[in-house]
Amino acid sequence: MGRKQLTPARFHDLHESGVPGDGVELWLRFNIHRIPEDAQPPPGEMRGFVNYLDSYLTTSFDLLDDPGTRLASIGTCDCSLCTYAARRPYLQAKKPRQSDKDRATRACRERLAELAREEGLELPEARTEEIMASSQARRDSAYSAYGTALLERVRGGDSGPYVLVLWRMIAWKPEGSPIPGFTLEPEDIFAAEQRLREALRGVYAPPA
Repeated sequence: MGRKQLTPARFHDLHESGVPGDGVELWLRFNIHRIPEDAQPPPGEMRGFVNYLDSYLTTSFDLLDDPGTRLASIGTCDCSLCTYAARRPYLQAKKPRQSDKDRATRACRERLAELAREEGLELPEARTEEIMASSQARRDSAYSAYGTALLERVRGGDSGPYVLVLWRMIAWKPEGSPIPGFTLEPEDIFAAEQRLREALRGVYAPPA
């Protein structure tokens, strides 16, 4: 969305409030008509949509440095929303670091451990390694971890580039390119967690 496509809004008071996502919400309310109807948040769910959109911008993109170009902004504000929205051509998809990949792996293992606790099962480290040796289990655990992170983001919780790593674990091919036509459905996450539960039950007996 270039600057000419944006409807100017009075951001100042909301930015001064320091509440995360308020600028995004104001921008969204002034530009909701530009979003396809089937992609608009249902009535009463605006805040969750705003929280997700806010986290999407900061989780998925970096703003490129360009010392030769003046930072464009709406009004007098240089907050991340204004600069991101006004300088979209300068956005670059984040390149996850090794630390982000490591955190994504931990998130997958944590979800496997949480599912084991829900099933009343013990999960020794050796058993975790056994299950995670399967490419299907790794992808399923990424589905589960991504779904958990998604709920936290909608509630306004923190995220980070590790979420992008999780997304690529489920939406990209192993060789490193997006799966054509991939869409995420809630049923995919439920099915993945069910497969993990079955794997856990097949390996372990409930503790005495």
